[in-house]
Amino acid sequence: MEYMGTILSDALSVSEIYTVFRPDLTVHFPGHGESHPFPEIIYLSRGQHTLLIDQKDYTFCEGQMIIYAPNSFHQASLNHPPVQADAAILTFSASSEILPTLYNRVITLSPRQQQILNAIIDEGVEYFCGRDPKEGIGGMILKEGVDPSQLWGLKKQIELFLIDVYKTDTERTPSSRREIRYEEDFERTVTFLRAHLTEVLTLEQIAAACLMSVSKLKLLFREKAHMGPINYLILLRIEEAKRLMRESDLSLTQIAEQVGFTSLHYFSRMFKKVTGMAPSQYGKER
Repeated sequence: MEYMGTILSDALSVSEIYTVFRPDLTVHFPGHGESHPFPEIIYLSRGQHTLLIDQKDYTFCEGQMIIYAPNSFHQASLNHPPVQADAAILTFSASSEILPTLYNRVITLSPRQQQILNAIIDEGVEYFCGRDPKEGIGGMILKEGVDPSQLWGLKKQIELFLIDVYKTDTERTPSSRREIRYEEDFERTVTFLRAHLTEVLTLEQIAAACLMSVSKLKLLFREKAHMGPINYLILLRIEEAKRLMRESDLSLTQIAEQVGFTSLHYFSRMFKKVTGMAPSQYGKER
């Protein structure tokens, strides 16, 4: 009896891992930026961060990731310090027909995908460590005692994760117009909030200014930022306050007024809630 099998294509194959670690995004902010000839995943398990990729800002938050395209220049946005952001980085080399469709855009992961990616990062951190800076070589090296079978498993996990993200993303295609419209609505609303940081704003005022209903405004921020519009406005005010504390000689009272807080006490309470430290402590550490 003759057998005829089904030829299987290899849509994605990871061949090298360069780095896998959990960085502190506030250290040496904003940095000098970089580009490299391989893709890089940056994922947030908490907080919010804004990146500049090829001269365009991308804001993403908890449960979302961005995959930098090879050779795209990326750095932290100069105007948007990270807000309580816990991040993970994975850089790798891969031959793939599907990865380019995922490059340089914000991708929202399902809870299951977040769990998988966190497990990949945790496993990778166990296997790799930094090189001696004196070597002058980028990338990380294997720790002693790591078995080849462990790397085979990590390789397959990364490939299956990326294929799953691609599959999920492809299934979203019919609603892509809605997603694009929501992204545009969100960017327009954030621009409005940034321009009116010092004003006392209600949900009704924000919705009317951005040409939408209050219910749509709430839904928009729940989907895009995982928080309400007013809480997002508070984050923007704290973000601006941190910038002023770094770059100006204004007193805390003046800064509080300039970013729209009605009192120094309320400003201090919100600042500590968002950053985990009092404004005076933050100023000393800067």
